[in-house]
Amino acid sequence: MTKITHVTQVESFLVELRFSDGSVGEYNLGPIVQRDTVLTRPLADITFFRSFFLELGALAWTNRFELSGDALHKELEEQGGSSELDCYNSSPMRAASMGVRPIATETRSISTLPRACS
Repeated sequence: MTKITHVTQVESFLVELRFSDGSVGEYNLGPIVQRDTVLTRPLADITFFRSFFLELGALAWTNRFELSGDALHKELEEQGGSSELDCYNSSPMRAASMGVRPIATETRSISTLPRACS
């Protein structure tokens, strides 16, 4: 089971996640917030959103909404597919549609997930 070991807010609903396997990725929670459900509605308030914390390797908020580290890792892996930035960016439209922001700037050198390009 892959756990989140560190989370940092990058901008509005975009967070950088560090995982127990050493991988790092950026995840846009905007599409989840836009679902406007009982549990996600409070996240629309950016002050409340910033109150996230880690609980047993999951990203959590005080309203009991949480996202499993394993599930977020798997989604980033499916969208990114490798540790190489070029491979991660091979499908930016698909990644963007899922709320995942490909890491493509030269000012950030972050590996997404430890997997080789095919």
